[in-house]
Amino acid sequence: RRRGWVWREGQWLALDTFSPGGNGRSGELPVNKLWDTTREGEYAMGCGGMRFYRHDPARVRPVEVVELPPFLSSPSVATLFTLPITFGRIQATEVSSAHALIEFNLTSDQELGAGTLYFGPKDALTFAPRQLHGTEQNSSLSRAVQEMAWPSEVKIPKLKPGINRVILSGLDPATTYHYRILAENTVSRIWNDRTHSLTTPGTSAGPVKITPLIPNESDEGQGP
Repeated sequence: RRRGWVWREGQWLALDTFSPGGNGRSGELPVNKLWDTTREGEYAMGCGGMRFYRHDPARVRPVEVVELPPFLSSPSVATLFTLPITFGRIQATEVSSAHALIEFNLTSDQELGAGTLYFGPKDALTFAPRQLHGTEQNSSLSRAVQEMAWPSEVKIPKLKPGINRVILSGLDPATTYHYRILAENTVSRIWNDRTHSLTTPGTSAGPVKITPLIPNESDEGQGP
């Protein structure tokens, strides 16, 4: 029977039929009964399934199918490539020795809720601070992750479609800060896709300003 589907060149293809052939690689077909990855970093399925060898496509042959199952219908597939919240351009529009104005564009099909802009002298990726519960309080791993979290944050009570503005205060002069945004709507919580940074000028220098954002300006990757 079919073991799965693969997305290739804009369409779903059914993987060819597989039969368990023994333990590990000893059978007629490449199968695996453990959670594993190959030396090349490829993921190996568990549950007595199969390995998908990208470097040898002949070993796993996709075949075209005429009728797709309901969960792979066009409307369902479209949701796989659509984020519930989309970040447009993000930038530090004005930076002084102690303050910074951050602007970012948002679009959402659902009503937007609250947001948080996290910042600090180091990039903490998507590690937001949180309260440790139960056995986590005695876990060295949980404490280590907590120490990696963003040290500072600015709460945004209500986000809006279009341009949002946040002011960072209490910054030190001549210091580089990293920042990242977590946005919420009625169905999701989404981080912007990469960390941004800014550098405050010295106390004797005036604020650094760039052109403010234009509504609906896209391409997050261009912002500083």
